[in-house]
Order: sequence, then structure tokens, then C-alpha cells
Amino acid sequence: MNNKEIKLIIIDQDSLFWEGFRYLLDMKHTIHVEKVTDDKTVFFPLLEQPSEKIVLISGQFLQQYKREFNKILQLPHLKGMIISDRSENYLSDALDVGAIGYSLKDMSYEGFIEAIRSVSNGLYWFHPHVTGPILKEYVRVMPKIETREKKMIAHHFTRRELDVLNLLAKGYNNKMIARELEVTNFTVSSHIRSILKKCNVHDRTAAVVKAFENGWVKIDPKIKKEVEILDEE
Repeated sequence: MNNKEIKLIIIDQDSLFWEGFRYLLDMKHTIHVEKVTDDKTVFFPLLEQPSEKIVLISGQFLQQYKREFNKILQLPHLKGMIISDRSENYLSDALDVGAIGYSLKDMSYEGFIEAIRSVSNGLYWFHPHVTGPILKEYVRVMPKIETREKKMIAHHFTRRELDVLNLLAKGYNNKMIARELEVTNFTVSSHIRSILKKCNVHDRTAAVVKAFENGWVKIDPKIKKEVEILDEE
């Protein structure tokens, strides 16, 4: 059992709710509520005092004093935890200011204690109700982000470098590429050096593999057919 005393400063206007919570804590746990207040002239000086504590901040106060909390939660003796109703979601603001916890007022008493102890130990604890929508959105947009990143990387190549990369993928050597593009061998070598640097690889084979993996070039249908035949054999 963890007997470490945990000190809380609670910044919220619902003092009646927290007084009941404080009574339960004082009976059974080593979690001590030092102050419940909605007065900034009281809570900011308290937070600056160099004693280790957790500050529970209501979502409304987080938004109202976001700039101040962003600064004060950088203090090494403080750990920030956001509290809100189920109908609200301040997750983005919580992450912006460096909070490492987020709980709901209607969660179970045992769950609340677990969240506070986790944050006290420096662990991130975020209620699934507030993280769920974010994760769903992440899953929805991630394929689009990856596709956009691939296109952006491809845009780092010049048009001529992409031409050379496509011909490398077809198995062309420098002389064949020069003849196809009607440029000198020196120009082809210069393009290949640039391609290798941008791909962060050391040889043309690795560059072609990376190009295929990222969709920068397409496999020639004839080559693909030959590979399929070889696989069948």
C-alpha cells in the first residue's frame, strides 16, 4: 500500500462537492486537501509555494487562465490534473499546459483515488471518456496524414529526379537513363547523388526500395508480371 501523503489544491467553484470529497479522504486515505478555492488571488500564490502537491483545475478555470497555468505547471513541485463534467472536454487545453491527468466529477470514488495516486507518481492518467473521441479521430485521419506525408516527401524531389528515380526502378543504368532523358552521364550521376541524399540511403537499390515502400514510384506492370511468374515457379 502506498502511504505517501499527497497534498491537493483544488481550483473550482463547486466548493460543496469538494467538501464532501475532502471528508471521505480524511477518513480513509493519505490524501490531504489543503485548499478548495476559486479565487486567483489565493490559488496562484499557494501554487508558487515550493512544496510538492497536485493541483486539480476545473476546465472553466483552465480556459480562463490558460496562459498562467501553462507557466506555473512548469514548476517542478507541481503536477497538474484537470477535472470537468462529462459534457465537457478540455483535453487539448490540458495537454497544452502540461497537465498529466484528466478526471471527471461523476467517476467513481475509487477511480478518482486511483487517478490521483497515478498522477502523484508522475504517471499519465486520462479518463477514457475524454481520450476516446481523440483516438477515434486519430484512427480516422491517420491514413490521410500518412498519404499526405508521402506526397510531401515526393515533392522534395525535383521533376527530373523523379524521372530518374522511376527509370532506376525499371532497372536502367546511368547510360540508359542519359539516353532516355537526353542528358549527359554526368547529369544523371548528379541527380542520383541528390536522390540518395534525400532518401538518406547509400546506394541506388536502397533508394528504389524506399521509393516503392513509400509509393513515390509504381512498379512497372511488366516487371510485376515477371515477379508473379517467378513466384509461381
